[in-house]
Amino acid sequence: METGFKIYMAGWGLALVAGVVVFVLKRKAILPTCPGYFKFLTTPWKVNTFVIAATGMTVIAPYTGDPTWDTVDALFMSVLTYLTAPVGGGDFISHIAPTSGVGGSLYRGLSLAVLRQLVV
Repeated sequence: METGFKIYMAGWGLALVAGVVVFVLKRKAILPTCPGYFKFLTTPWKVNTFVIAATGMTVIAPYTGDPTWDTVDALFMSVLTYLTAPVGGGDFISHIAPTSGVGGSLYRGLSLAVLRQLVV
């Protein structure tokens, strides 16, 4: 195994562990664990948009010419994106434009948002 790949995997593993720790410690504040998140995701227009997009991705996948992209990958990526996109978008929007101005809270918030994306 190449040294660069080992370094990459070690960094990824550390970030994953840090993300799990943040998730466990701040579980109540993380959106997908809130009771209203499922209701938020199942509004009719969101479900309809997801079904159209997931169908398109899944049908097109075998024709991309990419040997690593098949119908199973396309379906899983569609489902995982649907379930986690609101979290990622909300995290970054809320931390890029902080009300208190640029400072330590911006960097802390962005780092927590990035770590949470590794877990969710």
